[in-house]
Amino acid sequence: MSTLGQLGVRGMVAVNSWLGVINSNLIGSSRTAYKTVRPVLIDAPSADNIVRDIQIPSATLIMQATSIEWAQGAIINSDQSSHFALNGEGFFVVVDPAGRYYLTRDGEFHWDHQGYLVNSSGLRVVSSGQDFIRYAAGDETDMFNTDGLSRDLARYGDKSFLVVDVANRQGLRMSRYGSTVLEIDGPLPLRVVNDFSESMDGLTFVYRDPKQLTYVDPPQQPFVQAAAGVDSDFQIDLGGNGTFSYFAQTGAMFDPATDTIQDVEDAINAYALANNLNLQADYDASIDRLIIVNIPESKVNDPGFTLGNIAIDFGDNGLFTYHGFDPGRTSIRDIIEAIAAYAQRNNVNVSASFDPVTGLFQINNTVPPGGNNVISIDGANGPAFADFFNLNVTEPSTGGGLSQSTSGPSISRQIAGETANVLANVTLADMNKPLNELIYPPSRLRFRGANGRQLREFFKFDSPFDTLAVSGPFRGTRYESRREIDNSQVLDNSDPNRHSLDIAAGDVNTRSFNAYISTSDTTYPVQDFAGPPPRYFHDKTNGRVISDGTTNSNGAAINGHGILAIGQAQTTDAFDLIVDYETSTTVLELHFGYKNPDRIDSGGYSLYYNTTDGSVEIYTRSNNPNDAPVLALSLPAGTLPVSQNVPNSRLVATLNKAGAFTFSVNGATPVSFSALRDIDRAVGHLALGHQGGRLEIDHLHADFKALYNTTNTGMIVSMGNTPYAAYEVSAPARVRGGGVSIVQSALESATASLTEYVPMLSLAQKVFSALSKVITINNAIQDDVNALLR
Repeated sequence: MSTLGQLGVRGMVAVNSWLGVINSNLIGSSRTAYKTVRPVLIDAPSADNIVRDIQIPSATLIMQATSIEWAQGAIINSDQSSHFALNGEGFFVVVDPAGRYYLTRDGEFHWDHQGYLVNSSGLRVVSSGQDFIRYAAGDETDMFNTDGLSRDLARYGDKSFLVVDVANRQGLRMSRYGSTVLEIDGPLPLRVVNDFSESMDGLTFVYRDPKQLTYVDPPQQPFVQAAAGVDSDFQIDLGGNGTFSYFAQTGAMFDPATDTIQDVEDAINAYALANNLNLQADYDASIDRLIIVNIPESKVNDPGFTLGNIAIDFGDNGLFTYHGFDPGRTSIRDIIEAIAAYAQRNNVNVSASFDPVTGLFQINNTVPPGGNNVISIDGANGPAFADFFNLNVTEPSTGGGLSQSTSGPSISRQIAGETANVLANVTLADMNKPLNELIYPPSRLRFRGANGRQLREFFKFDSPFDTLAVSGPFRGTRYESRREIDNSQVLDNSDPNRHSLDIAAGDVNTRSFNAYISTSDTTYPVQDFAGPPPRYFHDKTNGRVISDGTTNSNGAAINGHGILAIGQAQTTDAFDLIVDYETSTTVLELHFGYKNPDRIDSGGYSLYYNTTDGSVEIYTRSNNPNDAPVLALSLPAGTLPVSQNVPNSRLVATLNKAGAFTFSVNGATPVSFSALRDIDRAVGHLALGHQGGRLEIDHLHADFKALYNTTNTGMIVSMGNTPYAAYEVSAPARVRGGGVSIVQSALESATASLTEYVPMLSLAQKVFSALSKVITINNAIQDDVNALLR
């Protein structure tokens, strides 16, 4: 009897797992590129399934495992150019911030805020050259053609997708990033060969390295330059404190080529002083933020308005009622017009007026001689209405003729004996504003004018941070830049040395706005020449990549500092590197072991090779960019051959896992250096750079010395059909070869079907219910047997 119960319990456990798989498939049916998961059911082990020569099938099943069906899903169109579908076998490769690789067929990608192509979890997509796929805000298009090459990324080079397959797909496992992002347990093949005749894959411009950053990111729209006939003014709408105009305050148009942060700060504060306003601007260099405190002064005392009616008894001229009075919407003009409409509608001689010059409000009530011309204010808001306008609640009848209820003192908040403050008076324009805006004038900060948006972007004023509490009749707002406006990358705020891109207090009144977004950084140590990024070209005709820092777009000389990451998606502790090049620069740089793929000042080593005299210096770098690089090796002129303006030059660099580093140019005896004493510093990214001048790269060979994955998932095989970014994969490894194409503006649908799994869910639930009844019956039989035995 107990066997029947055990069989039922085993069956319920198996069916419960089956239900879980069904539910997963139902949910996954709406996921891009989701693959159906099938349960693997086997007979439950039993000693009773063979009775002499009679074979009896197992009475129940157990869930042994699950398997993924790798069928091709339907290709469906998408309206997003960043969406891609794989038609055929293979997987896209994505990588997380820790450098772990994952495979996916879910091509529902998008561009993140840094310009990287990422999936829904923010994992970056890897290109066939072991780079990230990225475009900058200034690029004209993000379109890709069907084989994965970008159509118009001429500035930063063409990229193709890395598409791989594995020999044993069942070794893949769903990851913490979802059921369509699969874990692999081993490195990818890490060898890149590129002659640059088709692609720039394998090289990526280092976007965020401080050497190539300006102090402040330039606005999306360029500043309007001050010139004859050009309006380059900007205004700030301050709400109750009026509108500040730079031109009106200074007598000159705003000129980003000469004006400074201090000039803007001084102009705002001068405007506040001239108009007796509670307004202050201050730039705090310690946090790199502009702070503006804007507290408009109340023009009228708060009488305590609420929602409710105002009633005025006009004696013989009847009772006027203002229905739906709302101090947040009702204005002085609304009240005057409502009384006038009442008079016209009832043909009575009553009126109201307001004189913004004297600040006096007056109500008139005229009746024939001997009549009742009382003016009595009542209703839910009557007393507050009288208090607001400084009126008596009741003007008694004079027995006919004209009766008037006039403001006692002016309702404007002028101080006796002082010069009238126009902005503290109730003006003609204020008559159209809701009464609450006169009691609590709005505090706001809205940049306007030709350079308004540019300055808002420059100072990073996107949203206000109200840190001031209401104080008496005043309400104000403290506006602060949402984050520091400079591009400093300080990792250790306790370090007393400021980073080279920190804006110091002295810069605020000496640097023009244009200087912040175009200056060369002269505060670096002498071995770290800095400057704006050069222009990049992919010359497919001649098969080369050009990093040109000699001139800008106007032909003027600049000290362009070019840095190109090699296999930016990869970190390595060993590599072989061969680069064929020609350069006019004085210094070539090789950086390796840095930890942040976008910043060479994040640890590692930097080699500086002087192409004019053959001298070599190697520096170690701290992970803290505040720390200057430390000289570890210095070799004199003549150590290596001269290669400035020498065609067909070649540099070769190697690093082995024991930390032995060598560097050679044009076949000369290599420079040797040991990183063994600090081997962790050598683990990281690899980049080639130059200081000014022009660098042309004709060929790149980079071997990152990683083993192929041969543990669980089987060997990873490159599916790319691009020979210029090929991997050395032996012929027997191409077990899953075959065609694969990439379809843009399309997605692969899930292979799980609702029409299959909804009925299956119902069936599994019925089986579960039946097994539950078997257990119930078994328990009842056992109870009956036990009762008989007693």
